[in-house]
Amino acid sequence: MVDEEKTVLPVGTEVSAKFKGAFCEARIKRVTRNLKVKVQLKEPPFGFIQAPCSDFPHNVKFEVNENTEVQVQRKPVRCTIVSVKDASVYLVG
Repeated sequence: MVDEEKTVLPVGTEVSAKFKGAFCEARIKRVTRNLKVKVQLKEPPFGFIQAPCSDFPHNVKFEVNENTEVQVQRKPVRCTIVSVKDASVYLVG
């Protein structure tokens, strides 16, 4: 399984949410997970790309400097994770 616990806030977490220009106390009720993963390719086509989680093997821990593989044009390419950003959508109440 993908280790997203370190990156995505879990349901039930208390947060400060902006609503109509004011910040309010809220609690996360639902999460639609979406991680943006930037990697440096170690094989051709070389360079940096941003890839969705679905392009990685299922056992990847999304941590900076981890060596793994990513699907590029349907072929596995060795890479190193450069950054991981949470672009998830959170429903709060």
